[in-house]
Amino acid sequence: MEELLEKESTEIRDLWLKSIRNRDQRQPFKKTNEFYDFIIVGAGTAGCVLARELIYNIPDINIL
Repeated sequence: MEELLEKESTEIRDLWLKSIRNRDQRQPFKKTNEFYDFIIVGAGTAGCVLARELIYNIPDINIL
């Protein structure tokens, strides 16, 4: 069991290091003219309830 966990940890560490080395090759985010009134992080129960309440109570709102 410990050998399997160690192997998985090594694989995850190698993937992480590879992604850091390739960071300069990533595409930058495109700039847009979009704007949001609220940004809700998380789509759990609380995030969904908050988004619903904002949509129902504030007209013409932009939520991300």
